[in-house]
Amino acid sequence: NAAYLIIRGMKTLHLRVQQQNSTALRMAKILEAHPKVKRVHYPGLKSHPEHHIATQQMTGFGGVVSFEVLMET
Repeated sequence: NAAYLIIRGMKTLHLRVQQQNSTALRMAKILEAHPKVKRVHYPGLKSHPEHHIATQQMTGFGGVVSFEVLMET
């Protein structure tokens, strides 16, 4: 049963990863435009310092987005 479930999941893995990449990029762009966000760390953004390297090495930029929030004084 476990092998069946793994094989079944592998059939749609590429679609789920594509959607994950797409959603992460959209969220990163939204966060980057937000006035209370100081910085967004996501290699898919052109503002990322290693964006040019990521575009050469990756076909997708992953689903992990981190960001820094501006602290109010």
